[in-house]
Amino acid sequence: MAALPAIWLVSGGRGLPGAGRRDVVNGLGAGAGFGVQFSALGQVPPEGGLLPLAISQATSVVAIVLGAALVSAPWIPRDRWSRLGAVAGVLAGIATVCFQLAVQHGLLTIGAVLASLYPVVTVLLAAAVLRERIQPAQGAGLVLAAAAVALIALG
Repeated sequence: MAALPAIWLVSGGRGLPGAGRRDVVNGLGAGAGFGVQFSALGQVPPEGGLLPLAISQATSVVAIVLGAALVSAPWIPRDRWSRLGAVAGVLAGIATVCFQLAVQHGLLTIGAVLASLYPVVTVLLAAAVLRERIQPAQGAGLVLAAAAVALIALG
C-alpha cells in the first residue's frame, strides 16, 4: 500500500486542482499504457522466452522509421540529445527484458509494482546529475518507495 502514494509523491503529485485536464488525461493514458504492457507481458508463457519482446522492439523500430519518413525527418540520432534519447530507449528495452525475466521467475504483481516505481530513479538521477533539488513531497515519496520495496522484499 506504500507504493501508490510513493509514486504520486515522487512524481510531484500535489493534488488535481493545479493540474490541467490535459495533464490528468496524459497521466491516466500513460498509466493505462503501462498497465496494459505489464499485463500483456504477464501473459507470455515462460517457454515463449524473449521472442515476444524482440518482436515488440522490432515493431517499435519500424514504427519510428515509418513515422520519421511520414514527416520527412531523420530517424538516425544526429545530435547529442537524440543520441541520449536513443540510449534511453536501449535502457528501456533492457529494463523490459529484466521485467519479463522477473515475471517468468516470479509474480507479475511484484514485478509490476516495482517497475511502477520508475519515477524514483528519474528523481534521483535529476538530483545527482542535474543537481535538482528534491522537494519535500518527493522526499516523503522516496521514503515511502524505499518502504514499499523493503516490504515487497520481505514478502
